[in-house]
Formats: sequence, structure tokens, C-alpha cells
Amino acid sequence: MAVRARLRRRVTVRPDAATELERLHHGATPLVVLNVWDVFSAKIAERAGARCIGTTSAAVARALGYEDGELMPRPEMIAAVARIASATKLPVTADLEAGYGATPDDVAETVRLALESGVVGFNIEDGYTAAQRRDRKAPLRQLSEQVERLRAARAACDRAGVPDVVINARVDVFVREVGPPEARVDLTLERAAAYVAAGARCIFPIMVRDRAAIGELVKGIAAPMNVLALPGLPSLRERADLGVRRVSGGGGGHRQAMAAAEQAARAVLGDGDLTALWTTP
Repeated sequence: MAVRARLRRRVTVRPDAATELERLHHGATPLVVLNVWDVFSAKIAERAGARCIGTTSAAVARALGYEDGELMPRPEMIAAVARIASATKLPVTADLEAGYGATPDDVAETVRLALESGVVGFNIEDGYTAAQRRDRKAPLRQLSEQVERLRAARAACDRAGVPDVVINARVDVFVREVGPPEARVDLTLERAAAYVAAGARCIFPIMVRDRAAIGELVKGIAAPMNVLALPGLPSLRERADLGVRRVSGGGGGHRQAMAAAEQAARAVLGDGDLTALWTTP
């Protein structure tokens, strides 16, 4: 508890950084968000020229010994995000999963803690966790319920004095394969419109892959659109031409880092190649 308190005191609420992050969503080129999981990976992104820093819930959780899906306790997630925010002057946007709680008030409290930790943007997703999907027999929250959660998140930002915070509302229609394929664009647009009205500043239809679907969504959403950097998708230039305003790396950087570590470990233990520990892939 003392450690978390010190972290919160070290980083104050950052309204100017929130304004900068919001501005970056309307620049001449898409905002590329490299998602990190600790201070060192954040420093790598910063040195590489990142304009902001994003976290990835899956990698943060696994670095702390948990799996994704809000299995990492909220205080540990906030402490990890606070360490990252305290180590960079860049705007930080955090993956807050579904908001860590059953009620809109729970979401508001998570947002308050994140803002006090130096975060100036965050993802909130409308899908249930794996355990919740099993219990509820449904992939997504009801639209009206998610709207109330986003309204609570926006109100928490306003109370904290950071009205420019970018709420990146993740829509899980594509990743959860909700409805027939031909209906998913319309289902996403319905949710996106409601989320923008509730205070979202960016919409993230995670796992949308089809170029035509991306184009339709960009045209139909009254806010910047975020896509995930997936293999086989259009290039960054093509995404810009389609109107995409934000591209997220998700867990890709962490997967690359862990794959390199495993490759080196296998070379040492399997082949006796000690130089693998010192050779950059």
C-alpha cells in the first residue's frame, strides 16, 4: 500500500498530456501506439520515436504472473501503470480491460486511480472476460449497460479536471464473432455511435481485418478509429488512406521479446551456444 501511495504522489494528474494525446488522434498521419508492459519496454518505445506510450493488459499481467482477463488485481495493475507513467514525459494510455468492476461506480474508481497515476487515456472494452462469458452465456455486455459504464468513466475524467482524456472504447463484435459476418459492421456502428455519445473519443473495433469493413467503419463512426496491427492487414499508408487514425501494436512487442528470449534459452540449453545470450536477433 505504501509503495502504491508513493507512486501516486510522484505522478500527478496531467491535463496538458491529455490534450496532447487527443491532438495526436487528429494529426496528418495515424498515431502508432507501441504497447508496453514495464518501464524498460516503455523506454525502448520512447527511444524508437513513439509519440505516446500505451500499455497492454495481457503483457502487464503476464509480467506479474497472471493471465489476461482482469485476473491481475486492480492495485497491481495500477501500480504497474504508475511506474510506466512516472518514467516518461510522453502521454500514456492504459489498457484498463473492462474497467475492473461490476458497476459503473467501479469503473469510475478504476479511472480515478489511473488518472492519479499519470494516465491520460485508456481503453475500456465491452466484452466479458472468459469467466464471465461462461457464467453469463453472452460475449458482450448489453449496450445500455456499457453506455452507463462509459458515462461513468467520462464523468470521472471531468471530476479529475482532465476533460480531454481519450477514452478508447473497444468494441468486441469482431473478436467475439458476434452475429453473422455480414452483420458485424452494422452491429459495431450501432455500438460505436452510442459509445461516442457517452463520451468515447476513439473507437477500437478490435480484430477487424477486412479492408472494406475498415473503410465502412471509418465512414460511419463520428470519432477517430483505432485498429490492431495484425498480419496481412493493409500497410500503415493504406490504413491512413482509409481514414484510420490510430494503430495499436497490442501484445505484439511482448510476443517478440519473449520469442527472442526463448530462442536464446533453447540455443544455450539445447545446443550449448552461450553466444546466443549476447547475440541480438
